[in-house]
Amino acid sequence: MLHVIIEKKREEEKEEEKEEEKEEEKEEEKEKESLTTKVMKLLTERHLEYEIIDGLTKDMILVTLDDYEVEDVITALRREGIGRITGKIIISAAEAVIPERKIRLKERGILRTPERISIEEIMHTVRSGAQISRIYIVLTILAAIIATLGLLGNNAVAILASMVIAPLMGPIVGTSLSTVMVDRDLFQKSLIAEGIGLSLAVLTGIIITLFFPTPQLTSEILSRSTPTVWDLGIAIVSGVAAALCFTSGFGTTLVGIAIAAALMPPACNVGIGIAMGQFDIALGSSILLLVNVLSIHLTNSIIFWLLQIRPKISLRREVLAAQLLKKRLLVATLAILVLAIPISITTYNAYLQIRYEHIARNILNEELETKLGIDVDEKSINVVVHAARDHLDVYAKVYSDKPIGKSVVDNIAARLKNETGLDSSVILEVVHTSFVSSG
Repeated sequence: MLHVIIEKKREEEKEEEKEEEKEEEKEEEKEKESLTTKVMKLLTERHLEYEIIDGLTKDMILVTLDDYEVEDVITALRREGIGRITGKIIISAAEAVIPERKIRLKERGILRTPERISIEEIMHTVRSGAQISRIYIVLTILAAIIATLGLLGNNAVAILASMVIAPLMGPIVGTSLSTVMVDRDLFQKSLIAEGIGLSLAVLTGIIITLFFPTPQLTSEILSRSTPTVWDLGIAIVSGVAAALCFTSGFGTTLVGIAIAAALMPPACNVGIGIAMGQFDIALGSSILLLVNVLSIHLTNSIIFWLLQIRPKISLRREVLAAQLLKKRLLVATLAILVLAIPISITTYNAYLQIRYEHIARNILNEELETKLGIDVDEKSINVVVHAARDHLDVYAKVYSDKPIGKSVVDNIAARLKNETGLDSSVILEVVHTSFVSSG
């Protein structure tokens, strides 16, 4: 339901002033349509039903619209100055309309129903989530505490819990939306809120780690210090999902978790690395965090623009928005390409690590189980592979009830060199086992 409020008092004051002018100007003014008449004509041209409540100083026009009709009507009203220069536009949700409206899309030149809500509704939703408030700061700190404890305790469940309450999606989407809408005020507020949120996460990571008893580098910490192309893909998909959820009016809770997953743990990891003096961890996490932020901004802005979300008050504003978007997309893309260099290196190294570990495990299984008859399974062999530029070091702990000679180790090293092309050294720690039964 759309409520259009037109102030009549201003028009009357203008007419009184014009009555003091020349007779010719008075006659020309009489020929002009009143603002209310213009709105009625605008609605009639769009085959819309409306009701007018005539007041002493204001007119109220009630218009029943479907979601896809709201933006077109509001844009037309704002071009007439309503909601900008004079009057008010109020959007309210109607649970039902009796009798049901018979919408004739063909008469309005609409071939299909648009798949998003109006720009005004999107802006209202994003503005409310991009504000810095006490609850925003408290939730960010609480989420950072849980994420940091989860990283230090190697607890994936705790890390997931931190993503649920982290309120980072609002400022992130607000920054992207303000870019395509050329809204400087929203851009500044969103950027400040985003910066404060991420800074609080880093600071919380530092403080919690300093007071944590004997902090160690866990697998959760290490996994977020070596960014790969998979992390970049997660950030891009999260950005697309966030933009689509906001524009379609669907719930944003789940996609907010995806956004937080790309931002909160890496930000806390930066703080952990700084507090532990592990600056390689802090650097890797910083690269991951920066790439995720830029990727989400980039995809959000592109999706918003493709969905025709842009200022429609005037052609000049729309052209300005296009120019601003191109500049910011170019900067973000160049930054991502630069950061993609270390990401590509870490991705390739991770691939080699997995490949060499797979080769080493297969060779160990064949040499021990096939030739020596040692029953081998995944739990009985622990393999650690360290690959340098031209050398491969393999350490394995084997649980066996049979002795393993040096010739077996040399043969494993030779096979590793043949299959990987790298000089290889192998260390086997053999843990002898025995079975004792009763009776």
